[in-house]
Amino acid sequence: MITPETFSVSVVIPAYNEEENIEEVVEKLFSFLPKISYSFEVIVVNDGSSDRTGEILGQLKKELGKLKVITHARNYGYGAALLSGFAGACHEWVFFMDGDGQFDIRDLTLFLPYIDKYQIIVGYRKKRMDKWYRIVYARIFSFFCYHLFGIKVRDINCAFKLIQKELLEQLCLESRGATINAEMLAKVKIMGIAVKEIGVGHFPRKKGKETGGNLMVVIKALLYLVILYSKITVFARVKHDKYLERQ
Repeated sequence: MITPETFSVSVVIPAYNEEENIEEVVEKLFSFLPKISYSFEVIVVNDGSSDRTGEILGQLKKELGKLKVITHARNYGYGAALLSGFAGACHEWVFFMDGDGQFDIRDLTLFLPYIDKYQIIVGYRKKRMDKWYRIVYARIFSFFCYHLFGIKVRDINCAFKLIQKELLEQLCLESRGATINAEMLAKVKIMGIAVKEIGVGHFPRKKGKETGGNLMVVIKALLYLVILYSKITVFARVKHDKYLERQ
């Protein structure tokens, strides 16, 4: 049975120009997390924000002892922000979600009954509250991910995932852009790891400007899927060779 004494988690939040949202998101995290874990940390990665995101995080860090802030000198991309956060995580489990306020951290309680049986648990947005074109882009992206990698999860890019740090390290993730979730799930599939999917709430963005719906970001993500395919092939070959060595 999972209790606050036994559940150890690092929470990673990528943030890019989220001055209107990040303080509320962080405060909600610190209000909720002590209820499910006595051993936690929150890592916010400021990915080269040009607004007051860094300043706000600096003040919050003075007030909240378990808050870590990682700052990129410039905007390296969503995947790069997550990779920096993952590298700094020190607890048994790693959870990540966006810093735009579109998820409710309390939905993490839905995941806890399954962590004894699964190494990775992923959310899917029961009702996605994004603009229509973002939903169209997501369907196109999912189509390619299914046909290239056989990924069958309902919501590949849902930024509400919990994964064991040990497994995360074995994946050797490289994607610095929007394809990091696809890389993660493709490699998990190759390793034969079962994925648990759980529906979570999703809310409209109330403040700030979205960046994931930019057409050029989507085009770059689709092009990078082709590059990712070759890397996934190498990853699969390495895993297969190690399997044969053990026989």
